[in-house]
Amino acid sequence: MRFKSIEYKLFNFKLTFPFYNSQGLIDSKNVLLLKAKDENNNIHFGEVSPLSGFSKEKINDCVNELNYLIQNKLLFCDLSELKQNLQKLVSLPSLLFGIEQLIFSREFTEQNNYSKQNKVVNINAIIGLREKDSVIKELDNLFNLGFRTFKIKIGRKNFCNDLSILNSIHKKYGQLIKLRLDNNASWSYEEAKRNIKELNNFNIEFIEQPVKSEDEIIELAGKSKINIAVDESLNNYKKTKKLLKENYINYFIVKPSIRIGLFDTMKLIDEANKLNKNIIISSAYETIIGKATLFYLASLCKHNFGHGLNTEVLGNNFFKKSNSFSNYFFETDNLNFNHNLTPYF
Repeated sequence: MRFKSIEYKLFNFKLTFPFYNSQGLIDSKNVLLLKAKDENNNIHFGEVSPLSGFSKEKINDCVNELNYLIQNKLLFCDLSELKQNLQKLVSLPSLLFGIEQLIFSREFTEQNNYSKQNKVVNINAIIGLREKDSVIKELDNLFNLGFRTFKIKIGRKNFCNDLSILNSIHKKYGQLIKLRLDNNASWSYEEAKRNIKELNNFNIEFIEQPVKSEDEIIELAGKSKINIAVDESLNNYKKTKKLLKENYINYFIVKPSIRIGLFDTMKLIDEANKLNKNIIISSAYETIIGKATLFYLASLCKHNFGHGLNTEVLGNNFFKKSNSFSNYFFETDNLNFNHNLTPYF
């Protein structure tokens, strides 16, 4: 079996809730939607959507490489051969994810070697760097919607301001909620050691990538009473597999749509399940096409910790006009994953 045609279309989706990162204000995202037809005339979809500030490639890089692959007929060989050689053909992680979705969609409908269990996938809420009153108000609203795990952005210039917010949250909610802290790797190693000691009294599930250096992350994890999770360091399969074997690291934040890819993430989840380690699947502002695949990956994890899948789903208004896609906006702390809805066409 092979694909007999692959088409794509470029979209620019506005974000309902713009955000800031190292690249400045992000208020929209460019997305390539892929559509492939196999020899049985079944239609398969994929999504290519690099994220500014996180991805090295731009959308134009993906367009150029995809055009090269299509024009030179490199994607139209037997699918088992294409899957085996895909990482040699595709150099851009977000493009790899999109093409892998096409292959996965075909395999999922024809093969029985994929897990097809129904599972409730828990998700965490996200609260950005805001003023104290705004943080508490948003947390109250999300708590009332059912969320119990909260990723809180910290890393203010004065750490006392972070502590003040966390103290207020703790006084109000105590052990009723779990916190995940993310400072975008803004601390030095010495700052991290000092600041983490101040956090021991809070109900913290883990601190996400507090320092940039991989070696310092490993050393810090061995000394900290609070779990340290890795995120930015996980940019390829080999490095992540190696880190899975580190004794003191138990949480791994994986962004399949812009790093690592779909099939390598499946292998990492299988490895983590065997080692009793926890892969947390994290989204990067995808449409329902990419998001559905991420929920499938999350359903493969044997743990019940919340996944980072509560980012905005792009293009809701566009997909509302199509009978082929459901309109999702996650306003609860879990989603009942039904394998019969995968792969979403």
